[in-house]
Amino acid sequence: MEKFEDNLTFEDIVNQTLKQIKVGTTVNGTIVEINSKGEIFANIGYKADGIIPRNEFFSEKGLEPAEEYKVGDKIKADILKMNDGQGNVLMSCKHAKIKEIRKEFNEKVEANFIFEEPVSSVNKNGLVVLYKKLNKNICTFITFRNWKR
Repeated sequence: MEKFEDNLTFEDIVNQTLKQIKVGTTVNGTIVEINSKGEIFANIGYKADGIIPRNEFFSEKGLEPAEEYKVGDKIKADILKMNDGQGNVLMSCKHAKIKEIRKEFNEKVEANFIFEEPVSSVNKNGLVVLYKKLNKNICTFITFRNWKR
C-alpha cells in the first residue's frame, strides 16, 4: 500500500475525512432514497449510508416516510447498529425522538414547569402520564416520583 505524508496510507487519509460514529449517538443525515418498503437511506458522512427501516421511522403527523420526506431533506436518527448485514448503518428516528423528548422533559422538571397532561395510571411511585401526545407509533410514559396523595 502506498504511503503518503506522515506515513499515512490512502485508507488512513480517507478515514480521517469521515465521521466517527458509534452505537447510541444521534446523527443528522441527508436523505438519498426512500424505497417502496418505506425504508429511508441517508448520507450521514460515514463510509456507509444509514438506513431507517419503516418500523424505526417516526412521524409526529402520522405520515408515511414518502409523504413526510423527499430526497435531499435532512433527517435525525440514532445509530442502532454499525452494520445491518448488508453494509448499511442501522438507524432509528424513534430512538432519537424519545431522547429529545426525555431531554425536554428533564429540562422542564429542572425549571419547575407545571405539566398539564392526562394521567394514564397511578401506582405506588406516583403518577404515570402520557407526555407529548404522540401518534400511534410511539408513546413516552413518565413516572413522577416523590408524589404524595
